Amino acid sequence: MEKLNFDTIILGGGPAGLSAAIYAARGAVSTAIIDKNMFGGQPSNYLELENYPGFQVVGGYDLMEKFEEHADKFGVKKFPMQEIEKVDLLAKKIYTKEFEFSAKTIIIATGAQPMKLGVKGEKEFVGRGVSYCAVIKIKLLRLSVAEIQRLKKLCI
Repeated sequence: MEKLNFDTIILGGGPAGLSAAIYAARGAVSTAIIDKNMFGGQPSNYLELENYPGFQVVGGYDLMEKFEEHADKFGVKKFPMQEIEKVDLLAKKIYTKEFEFSAKTIIIATGAQPMKLGVKGEKEFVGRGVSYCAVIKIKLLRLSVAEIQRLKKLCI
């Protein structure tokens, strides 16, 4: 197991983790970011984001790619696809199958996952009627009476 030492380690490679990594690295401290998946978090799965400041509409994957490029610019060391086996906050150590990380500071930005119902068709219809975002649900529910009548006829 390879031992690696950094000033700051961020757990989680979504928007919060990448933002923390950028700011830490800009502060001239050695910075690493660890995620169990590829970087980008939940927004990477969204075709479009309509509520990110500065963009009318932006692809989630494209936006997170920009975050990652920004982190690269400041020399953030990235460790994707690292299943964390143990975190010792007192000793400030993180263990994966490949590495033993130590740091002066650990930032936990592991994000969240939507709670799935596990019903038939849920996975296939995400983004096409199934949504985990209240704002999107409201948008989908703002149908005119004529649209609702048309949908009723289609469903019967």
